Amino acid sequence: MGPGACLQFKVMGCYVSFSADAIAGFKRDDITEPFIPAGFTPSLELQATFPNNLEVKYGNVIGRLESAPAPTFAIPGGDPTATYTILCADPDAPARGFLSRALSPICHLIQQEVTVDASGVVTAPPAVVFWGPPGPPPFTGLHRYIFLLYKNTTPEGVLPLEKQSTVKGDAISNRMKWDIKLFVKENGLELVGVNWFQARR
Repeated sequence: MGPGACLQFKVMGCYVSFSADAIAGFKRDDITEPFIPAGFTPSLELQATFPNNLEVKYGNVIGRLESAPAPTFAIPGGDPTATYTILCADPDAPARGFLSRALSPICHLIQQEVTVDASGVVTAPPAVVFWGPPGPPPFTGLHRYIFLLYKNTTPEGVLPLEKQSTVKGDAISNRMKWDIKLFVKENGLELVGVNWFQARR
């Protein structure tokens, strides 16, 4: 997905146990602050799918090349009267653990104005920050790519880039050391769903 691309998502069948699967995965894969608050329970399932029907499933491993194209999304049970925002971040750059403090988190996607109509079809305009494919360096192990689904709590939703203080554009230098917690606060976002996958070089 590049600048000017328009996303269209179609709601698919949901997993009955998505909340339990997510919560179990939070502990296993160390998904914590600043991405999710302590005790968070998702109220919606965020489905993400790469080409060839490669589904993101709470920490499964997807190849770096297979996850290079932009994923499509679905939000079963989404509110037709609400607007949503989808973010994606890598907390493991350049490597998981102590070294991650150097560059992480890296912003991989800011998709604003996501809406669901009464028939379950979701549409969105071109992304504020388009999909940045996984690019983990060699010999740095698995990197986590965390998709976060937020409900917008303000009429204006995500502010335009020129009004953002934490991210200024698509260039990699603008995506590094993203203060995602401040971004969420400044844009009035309420976390409702989480999903993630892992990739290595």
